[in-house]
Amino acid sequence: MANIHKIHYLSRYNPDFPQSLRNLDQKCLEIFVKGDPEILKQGGLAVVGSRNISNYGKQVTYQLVTEIAWANIPIISGLALGVDSHAHHACVQAKGVTIAVIPSGIERIYPASHQQLAEKIIKEGGAIVSEHPGTMRPHKYHFIQRNRIIAALAQAVLIPEATQKSGSLHTAQFALDDGKEIMAVPGSIFSPTSSGTNQLIASGAQLVSDAQQVIKHFHKQASLPLTPPKGETLQEQIIIDIIQTGTSRNQQIYDAAKLKTQFNIVEFNQIIGKLEGDGKIQLIGSQRWGISQSFSPP
Repeated sequence: MANIHKIHYLSRYNPDFPQSLRNLDQKCLEIFVKGDPEILKQGGLAVVGSRNISNYGKQVTYQLVTEIAWANIPIISGLALGVDSHAHHACVQAKGVTIAVIPSGIERIYPASHQQLAEKIIKEGGAIVSEHPGTMRPHKYHFIQRNRIIAALAQAVLIPEATQKSGSLHTAQFALDDGKEIMAVPGSIFSPTSSGTNQLIASGAQLVSDAQQVIKHFHKQASLPLTPPKGETLQEQIIIDIIQTGTSRNQQIYDAAKLKTQFNIVEFNQIIGKLEGDGKIQLIGSQRWGISQSFSPP
């Protein structure tokens, strides 16, 4: 079994360094990753917001993130108190993949109270990311640097709740400067914790009231093949159809496929291997599969 706690060092000269980080105006020269570094290439949705989260903010974050995670959209956040940690928790509970970008050294989880959460993130196939090695303590300027990494890795930013002085608005601005979609959840005009999100909406951010709005945005952005791949056998087609519905974990695909046709795990693995070899599906993380973005039918 692979050591999921291994620390991967990626410099910008490494071919596996995420392209999204190469495009940063303020250069990111290196990153340290604990967990699966491959998922950094997928993009995903940044979910950030106030540290002092209200009950409304907790409810909104859990409901939206749970449904978005079920749609196999990675959740990217900063492991901070408040919205960030609730977003990670919701994603982990939904068996989704989440990426936590921290302002401290890769071997120092910050805040320390989120050590157990960080371990769960890695166990579920996610990753912890930092620009800093070892056990370096976070400095004040590290937090804004962290926010630019979150914005760069994400394809869009969702802010469930934020005050007008929330650091999450820096993340939104970084993403906006990069031409990415900013989404915000409205709140009461009497609530200080929603003053930032209400202002974002007034300034042109997309108002989000349910998870399907976010999911549809990602489906529109996805560069899916014009003609979906077809299986050469009934078993191949069943597996392709299951993956296209959003199911991506190896065990989930196998369990769903077994209900539709009779084959054992050996045959299942052979079919998965052939579909990957034919370029019809691709590995998108640890034991996770998706329809290949580069597939072109003959």
